[in-house]
Amino acid sequence: MSAQPAGLVDLDITTPGFFLQPDYPELLRWLRDESPVHRLADGLVLVSRYDDIRAISRQPDLFSSRRG
Repeated sequence: MSAQPAGLVDLDITTPGFFLQPDYPELLRWLRDESPVHRLADGLVLVSRYDDIRAISRQPDLFSSRRG
């Protein structure tokens, strides 16, 4: 397992410009390789692999944030 990128420690994807950060590609690569389903401290779950995202998007009754 490779070292966790510094940006992952206090990750907040709601921060304006988050996806424009210079280390965004490195962070995304680390997530895909080391933690493809990653839970943040606030309970948010990030899914970073295409096949996983595709499978989840086809099952809205099972994978939804509707219920909080």
